[in-house]
Amino acid sequence: MKRRLIMGLVLLVVLVLGVMVVAEGVAPFLGKVSGPRMLTAEDLSRPINRLNLTKEQREQLKKLQTEHFKKNQQLRDELQALHFELRQLSLEQNPDQNLMKQKINRFNELRKEMYELRTSHQNSCRSLLTEEQLTQLNSYRQNGGNGRRNNTGTGRGRGQGGCRR
Repeated sequence: MKRRLIMGLVLLVVLVLGVMVVAEGVAPFLGKVSGPRMLTAEDLSRPINRLNLTKEQREQLKKLQTEHFKKNQQLRDELQALHFELRQLSLEQNPDQNLMKQKINRFNELRKEMYELRTSHQNSCRSLLTEEQLTQLNSYRQNGGNGRRNNTGTGRGRGQGGCRR
């Protein structure tokens, strides 16, 4: 009786391990890959690229994106440094609460400024489009656009910039 129980448990463990190994081997074929998701050409395909933009519109959008990137880069760098400083402060045994509050306030100010910059950038991008292009862009957005919905598809996900809504 005892021997049967032990053999049953050993068999169960072997089966479970076997299923796990097979599942891990099949996962890449099911679209479930461990590790970071790699950039693909599909990630760069955006609804704005389907709007038949004129050469002038494309040039103006490139200019706006470049300006937005440069402004935002400084804010992102400061935000990242501030986040690191806050993590370091939180590891101290008795962190200076006033200093933490100051850094948290600055962190939130930076995020607000980045949000306002993004909104302004999006409005600037939209101002370059014709009514027909805006309607088409909004229709792409309402029909799921090019973002990740319910963990399906390969979209840009969250990020800065771009001409959205």
